[in-house]
This record gives sequence, structure tokens and C-alpha cells, in this order.
Amino acid sequence: MGFVLECMTEDQRVAEQESIRERLGNIEHTWHASKIAMLSAWYRGLSELQPYLQAERVGVSDNSWVSTKYQFYPAGARTPYYQLMFEMRDLTMSESRA
Repeated sequence: MGFVLECMTEDQRVAEQESIRERLGNIEHTWHASKIAMLSAWYRGLSELQPYLQAERVGVSDNSWVSTKYQFYPAGARTPYYQLMFEMRDLTMSESRA
């Protein structure tokens, strides 16, 4: 989180977010050896996205760097299709505009 906020430029952060979002969007169109492999790719991508989305949130507020209250999901993750495919049971946390 500190690296993202203090060492990356806004353009670098945006480029990295777009790259991660693209990978997340392609997961359902990529062959995976098993459902576990697909789920691992999805959740790994979500984990990689968290510091960038939280940096956005910290940038506009006075919150502490690391939020333990929120997980940020791509905007389309609330659809029943994604919730079923990626076994996302609890999306009561904040949703990003990602």
C-alpha cells in the first residue's frame, strides 16, 4: 500500500489497475485445469487489485492506509452470474467503481 501511494505515479497506478482488471475479465474465457485453478486465479487477481483500489480511497479521504473493514470488488462482481461462477458468498463489503 505504501509503495502504491508513495512510489507510483497516478499513470502507473491506473495502468496497473487496467492490467489486473483485464486479467480478471479474461479469467472466464481462459482454460483452467480445474475449478480450483480458476477460483485461485480470480481471488489472486482480486488480492492484487486491493492495494490500488484502497490507494484510490485513501487518496480522497483521511482514512488510514490499510482498511480492515472493506474489500473492493470490480463493479460487475455483484451480478448473480459472477457470484455463482466464482463462489462469492458475501458481498456486503464496499464495491469499487473498478
